[in-house]
Formats: sequence, structure tokens, C-alpha cells
Amino acid sequence: MAPIEFTFDLRETPPDKVLGRLFAGLDRISGDVTLLVLLRDTPELVGVTANAFHLLRTRGYSSDMSRLPSGGQRLTIRPRNRRVDVVPAPANEETEREYVPAPTSTIDANTFDGNGAVQFGVGVPGPNV
Repeated sequence: MAPIEFTFDLRETPPDKVLGRLFAGLDRISGDVTLLVLLRDTPELVGVTANAFHLLRTRGYSSDMSRLPSGGQRLTIRPRNRRVDVVPAPANEETEREYVPAPTSTIDANTFDGNGAVQFGVGVPGPNV
């Protein structure tokens, strides 16, 4: 099931009406929808976005803000209890072994001894001593 996102464009909304329209929009959507709010990036909206973050947190939402290259901001709002679960890969010996590359030659296979000291074979340049 893919997450549902709804974009709410408030870039042309006056700063004194942003919070009212933002929360009116949140009241009209389902709790499993992520709301993407587009805002202008202006000094007048600094206090508005700070209030929005505080009010969203008190109402149980998580939110973050990112800047857009076109002089705007994108506020992402989702319910706090909804999270994206990452399914970890099974940790067993066979899957670990798949990620370890096989030695390409006998020199590579015998390069290190059990104590971590480097062993040099014939024709393999060693350290300058």
C-alpha cells in the first residue's frame, strides 16, 4: 500500500490566514494522509511557521520543513504515530557470506596471517625496511 500525499498550496495566502487555512485543511483529510504544504519563504512567515510547528506537535502531528529552489518552503505534516517501517534484511550466516567477495588469487588469500601481520610472497613487493 503506497502512502497518500496531498499537496496544499498556500503560497499566495496572506501570513495572517495561513494557520487558519492549514488547520482547516488538516481537519478535512484522513489521518493516514501526508499533507505537503507549500509556503512562500519570506520573513513574515517565520513566526507563523514557528506557531504551526508548536500547534502541530500539540495535536499529535510530526512535521518538517524544507526549502524549495523557487523561493518557497515545503512543510510536510504526518500523524506522529505513523512511521515508515524499514524491513531489515535477515541476519544469518548465509546472507553475510554473500556480501564477502571471494579472493581473486592465492596471493590475496594468503596476504594476512591470523595475527594481522602481512605476509609477502615471492615477487610481491614488501615494505621498505
